Amino acid sequence: MAAPNAVVIGGGASGMLTALALSTTMPVQILEPLPGSERRWAYWSRDPLPVGHITSCAALELHLRREDGRQAALQRVIDPYRFRVFSAAALRSATEAAGVRWADVAVDRLELRGDEVVVHYGRGHTLAAWVFDSRPVEQEPATVWMSFSGVEIRTDDAVFPPGRATYMDFRARARDHVRFGYVLPSSSRTALVELVSFAPRGVPVAAREQGLRRYLSDVIGAGRYDVLRRESGDIPLAAVNATPDRGRVIRIGRSAGILKPSTGFGVTRMWRDARLLARAMALDGRPDQRLRSGPGYRYLDAVFLEVIRAQPEAIEPAMAALFGGNPPQRVLRFLDEEASLPEVAAIVASMPKQPFLAAAARLRQS
Repeated sequence: MAAPNAVVIGGGASGMLTALALSTTMPVQILEPLPGSERRWAYWSRDPLPVGHITSCAALELHLRREDGRQAALQRVIDPYRFRVFSAAALRSATEAAGVRWADVAVDRLELRGDEVVVHYGRGHTLAAWVFDSRPVEQEPATVWMSFSGVEIRTDDAVFPPGRATYMDFRARARDHVRFGYVLPSSSRTALVELVSFAPRGVPVAAREQGLRRYLSDVIGAGRYDVLRRESGDIPLAAVNATPDRGRVIRIGRSAGILKPSTGFGVTRMWRDARLLARAMALDGRPDQRLRSGPGYRYLDAVFLEVIRAQPEAIEPAMAALFGGNPPQRVLRFLDEEASLPEVAAIVASMPKQPFLAAAARLRQS
């Protein structure tokens, strides 16, 4: 293989987004064993990523139980934001159109050699001025695990309201951990339906798939449907610092601290980080501009995860207070870590006090 200026290890969301951004400044190659993932990724943003989208929703619907026990159905228009979904295949096509090269190899080891990196794989190697590594690394133990199972379905009848995403549907609640459904329709008969759990340990696949079937039949009322695609996964969540870079080997994605610990969402932050890296490379040839969470946000993430771990029953009324007591745009800015200090203060003031103060006290004692 000819030596590119940059090698990206991993063809997931962070790898492809980083390669796409860097492709405007240098030749880039992605190393990823094929076939690639058939995953879908959901995110909200004001401006879309430069990739074809399956879904774009301008309104959110939430089904929650308030602190007083009353059930609430909230509908919120989120202009100028949109909730969007895109596929791994669409993002790969965008990278290829931008000139990014792909190689079907698994990286064995990296060797730092002066001002270049030797990337070893199988029986060969390639050279790079910079390596951007999305592979997971050993980090502190997870506070909670986000487990998800989802299906893309086509129903016989019109079931889904196009243009409106169900962001949190706690009618799918579990007794011993946080669980909710979300629905991202691409038409009145097709949608991506996910069941998401946050628990101290990963929820077994069989249990969450059974829960997903019940959610489809008993809550959504999907009736007869065909499954077009399935997905499932487990993501460890903890409010930890980013893994340090190693010379010309730059961490990206979850190991770089880009994934938002309290939500499990990361696409928008990955793209922001990728664009900062690309801008820095264009300015002075070094990737020295990164997206980092401030200590205040990292602390709030840690408190929120501790509530999920120790007092999961408090999360649903907390979400009802968050979305019921604040404009949705303020909430999304807060979750994106773009809110102003007055907005952060307003959000904190709107939340139930007892579970979060108790969680903060436990963190101080640990």
